[in-house]
Amino acid sequence: MKRVNIILAIACMTLAMASCSDSNKKTFNPTERKSSMTDAQREEALDKLKMSLSAQVDSLLFTHGVKLSVLPPAPDGNDITESLAERIATKLVQITSANGIGGLNNSPNFALGARLSQTGRTATGSAPQKMLVKYDVTYEVINVPTGDVYATATDEIVGVGASFEEANANAVQEIKNSPKLQKMLQTGSERIIDWYNKNVQTLKNQVEAAAGKKDYAYALALVESVPQQAAAAFQYASQQQPKLLEAMNRQHAAETLSDMKAAIAKADANFDPAVAACLQMVPADSPEYKEATAAYEAYTKKVEARQAEIAKKATEDEAYARKQAEIERQLEHEKELVEIEAAKMKSKYEAQASAVAMEKSMRDNKKGFWGKLGDRIIGAIDKASDNAAWND
Repeated sequence: MKRVNIILAIACMTLAMASCSDSNKKTFNPTERKSSMTDAQREEALDKLKMSLSAQVDSLLFTHGVKLSVLPPAPDGNDITESLAERIATKLVQITSANGIGGLNNSPNFALGARLSQTGRTATGSAPQKMLVKYDVTYEVINVPTGDVYATATDEIVGVGASFEEANANAVQEIKNSPKLQKMLQTGSERIIDWYNKNVQTLKNQVEAAAGKKDYAYALALVESVPQQAAAAFQYASQQQPKLLEAMNRQHAAETLSDMKAAIAKADANFDPAVAACLQMVPADSPEYKEATAAYEAYTKKVEARQAEIAKKATEDEAYARKQAEIERQLEHEKELVEIEAAKMKSKYEAQASAVAMEKSMRDNKKGFWGKLGDRIIGAIDKASDNAAWND
């Protein structure tokens, strides 16, 4: 990344010098330049330039408000294993998150896909012997229902390891955010916004059809994927979102109650944000709400009793005093995570529905090279959400 930005800066300065030379019709006659800058000052100036160049791209991406799902490559029975596909999915989630593109794979209409084409697979001749793999990676921003590709970029990744499995894993580590990918995502985001501006009725038809089939998670995923910059579509989506969320939560209330009981059993007398998040997801007018609130009240009494016991011992024991302070800090942190846990629960339902819809779209469009999406998409959410999507 540093090398790319430095080369870009040098190229810009070289182009500017060449332009001036042509316009003035003077023969290029280089002379020695003497700089008064120290090495430290020069490094600082380069850092500022690199930050400025990066900010120009980042500012464009972070204002789009677009959501993308990710489409990892399908296992091929050889080097592309299920595990490797999951790693690639996680990398793609991290890249979209780093570029201000939201969503935990719960956008059924638009996605970032990555396809790998192996260009090299060999063992080195010298000892200790190493395995080497090379891939061409094609990244695409895709309109999944139509199969249209909105933006594309290519790259090469190389991995070396003691085994081909290790070499492939190391190659995937080379999938990183880059100016090339940032530019591609910028172009794709602009075209996605343009699609929403021109296809409000198509969006309405999709949402109404899904709700009519009681596929509320899919309908909710559709409306929550609309970027704010697409004003008319976003206004419609904002009106539909509350009732679709309520309908989805009611549909899953029994499952949520079961998840809540399991979280309570696991937490014992410790505060777990997942318990409070589950309660949030159970509608107040649902049959499960009374049982859920009773279970939550009993659970919070256990948590409070444990805290009171530690507080009492803290007055008599310095070690317990330190433990109490640590628990209180952790409790405050866990309470802040309740909304995030609820959002993750909701996103999983949306992602499952989105995966089903995307698989059908790609079968219809004969875009089958990504294979079965559901398990890998959910796996990518589990692995990437904590350290990427919620910490951008």
